[in-house]
Amino acid sequence: MATGLLVMAIVLGALGLQLHYWPTVVVRLGPRFFLHTRAVAWAVRVAVISLALAGYAAEPSAAKAAAVLISCVLAAGAGFFAPRRALPVLEDPAHERAETAPLADEALVLGRSDEQGRCVAWPVEMLIAHHVVHDRVGEQRVVATWCQACRSGVVYAANVDGAEVELEIASVYRRNMVVRDRRTGSIFQQATGECIAGPLEGRSLSVLSAELVRFGAWRSEHPETQVALEPERWAGLVPKRVIAWMLERATRRVRTPGLVALDDRLPAEAPVVGVVCKGVAAAWTIEALRLARSVRATVGGVELSLGYDASTDRVRVWRGHDDAPTSAHALIPHVRGYWAGWVEFHPESELHAR
Repeated sequence: MATGLLVMAIVLGALGLQLHYWPTVVVRLGPRFFLHTRAVAWAVRVAVISLALAGYAAEPSAAKAAAVLISCVLAAGAGFFAPRRALPVLEDPAHERAETAPLADEALVLGRSDEQGRCVAWPVEMLIAHHVVHDRVGEQRVVATWCQACRSGVVYAANVDGAEVELEIASVYRRNMVVRDRRTGSIFQQATGECIAGPLEGRSLSVLSAELVRFGAWRSEHPETQVALEPERWAGLVPKRVIAWMLERATRRVRTPGLVALDDRLPAEAPVVGVVCKGVAAAWTIEALRLARSVRATVGGVELSLGYDASTDRVRVWRGHDDAPTSAHALIPHVRGYWAGWVEFHPESELHAR
């Protein structure tokens, strides 16, 4: 019995180190769990130490005293491996003009151009390292986000109902990143922008049009673009190179659960482009767009067009059935990522495949 109690203490202490990922694995814990991680951490500490002391009291020995010491160390670290420590949010990165930016033409960037033609490009390699970048395009505060679990990049206006938000990564929930507003503690789902727990629950971040594209193509169309730069000093818990390696391996080998059963219309990791118009969701496989090159469709009563350029790996979605978007204002925000990530939040989505 004594040994069993000590083993339970050590196992619970080890699990407690990464308690921010408990809802990632046990989805039924729900998003409100993230509002109470400090309280859960203290509960874990008390439970671990209590189990360890009970085990030692039942059968004192030098070996069990060592186990108590190990349990106490683990208990002290409850919640230590919070995602924000490994993937530090990037605030107001320095910018450099495209013509002198140290970025290869083949590098993927997430680019945004506003209605006045002011542009910023965020290298995907940088987004992977931080997952959340607070920046500015012209006069507008924006948040560029990246979810490595579903390979999706989304840019949001950095406010909700006029109040500015300060986002940082919270964890992964329902196969997708969730972020926390440091001002209110509210939790937002990256895939939808919806606040799913906290004071702002039920409200949403505004999605802004942005494009995932090769830097060379983006620069040729937007020669005045500014490129966000990685800071010289890395503030993460472990080296950036190690984080990139871990994320690449983990997200390809481990598929976290969701609340919606995987839709077998496509393989889970099939890349798709999804749009939502007036509450109606539709998705196209990249392969279908590659073969067709351009598609005209009506979603939710809205006429739209999709175009794909294989040479630049670029998808564009715009209003109307014109051959090309007439302006940046005509572009429609879309989500590009894995099918498993899209269908988790849009289970009734129309699907257009090859």
